[in-house]
Amino acid sequence: PEGGPTEVWRRPIGEGFSGLSIANSRVFTMYSTESDEFVVGLDAVDGREVWKRRTGARYTQTYGNGPLSTPTVDGDRVYAVGASVSMTAASVDTGAVLCRTRFQEDCVSEIPQWGFAGSPIVDGDRVITLVGGTPDAKVVAFHRETGDEVWRALSSVAAGAGVAQPTIIDAGGVRQLIICHPLAVSALNPETGEVYREQPFEVDYNMTVATPVHR
Repeated sequence: PEGGPTEVWRRPIGEGFSGLSIANSRVFTMYSTESDEFVVGLDAVDGREVWKRRTGARYTQTYGNGPLSTPTVDGDRVYAVGASVSMTAASVDTGAVLCRTRFQEDCVSEIPQWGFAGSPIVDGDRVITLVGGTPDAKVVAFHRETGDEVWRALSSVAAGAGVAQPTIIDAGGVRQLIICHPLAVSALNPETGEVYREQPFEVDYNMTVATPVHR
């Protein structure tokens, strides 16, 4: 309307760069307080907090604090990657923690310079996310329900995982998982992690920020 859209509700939350995921009349996002990071489920109608769950310790750095990824919703589960600790799978309805993967312990991963930022992507029974672990665990697929590792791929020795969002495309007659990392753009089989091809594309400071677009 001429006077602008009518505000329905607003709600303050903590720090962070997380976006919003909206599904089944819920709004999901992440934020941090002075000591912790959380994933939260809000009522989309009135903004009230339905539940919140701690995902890890607060992440701080020179260029901004708090979580950087956006929760991924798949059916009855929401997957949230904290900036420094782990990936948490929680119930969409109650926020109950269903499983949790700790990158540092499970995949020998170091916290990236900018924190974990790429949101997880769900493909069938797999949840695929950037980890930057060793050996050869720049990107890892975990089982959707158990959190067990399904496959891992790409070395993290020369450079970390970066912060770009993984995507899946159909091209060349096959489905391809596209990973834009600090050394190359890599195309993998999303079911097995097999590398189809790689195009060298080096960037400074692990700053692979933009999401690759398929056209």
